[in-house]
Amino acid sequence: MNTYRKIEFWTATALFLFGLFTALSHTLFVGIPDLERMHGGRFRANGLVFDYYINYLLPHLAQLLTMYLAFITMGQLVMGRFIPQKRYDLAVLTAVGCFAAYFLVLLVSQTYERAELLVRYRTLRGAYMNFAKNAFVKTLFIAVIYAAYALLQLSYLELLSERVNKSARLRKILVELAVAAGIWIFLTTVTFNMGAQGIGIYLLFMSPAVIQSWFLLQYRLLPDYFSKKINRWIMFRNLAVVTVVVTVFCFLICLAATNTSGISFSC
Repeated sequence: MNTYRKIEFWTATALFLFGLFTALSHTLFVGIPDLERMHGGRFRANGLVFDYYINYLLPHLAQLLTMYLAFITMGQLVMGRFIPQKRYDLAVLTAVGCFAAYFLVLLVSQTYERAELLVRYRTLRGAYMNFAKNAFVKTLFIAVIYAAYALLQLSYLELLSERVNKSARLRKILVELAVAAGIWIFLTTVTFNMGAQGIGIYLLFMSPAVIQSWFLLQYRLLPDYFSKKINRWIMFRNLAVVTVVVTVFCFLICLAATNTSGISFSC
């Protein structure tokens, strides 16, 4: 599982850096006055002064950093060391500590991020109870998601790790998939943060069709064509049919996302 742990660590680190880049580039590209107008509506409605750094950026960065550190700790210590050694007591204590730290960071960050609730509630106790309930629900949701991920690891991903070690072709596919996903996330993030929501939505939903078509052509249709299993017309037909189906599906999702009655995207 050492290979899988390295992949998990670097994947989590890459996503953390993308999230950090997203938050910081949003600040650089959009500008503080516009950001305060975009995110400070609740504060202005309650007669409060909104500070983008204190009431938005720093709380988000604290949550992102805590989630990253908790995920790395769970992966490297709990799943990577304690569970294989059957030291379940240390595994439970470490897991509880990680989720408790995430809960506390959420609780504190919400007092800045949703500070208008301190004015809207009649008592401070009511506002802090709201913060605590929201932080608890979010922490419980993350814990359930990670529990499902951990079960998936224990049941399937060990076998996948062994196959990756034995198959150079599978390693090549995973590397190309990681690069394609990274480019997809990077371009989508940049376009959203530059204010080009329309282009960002199209990139978000149409890029999977392009990635799927590339992998189909590279690893299925071209090998079959060069090995004389299919002729060029069957190859182009299969590629066209699958690409059209996936593209239409992604396009319909994209239309639903851009519809005012559908999903709303905001930066």
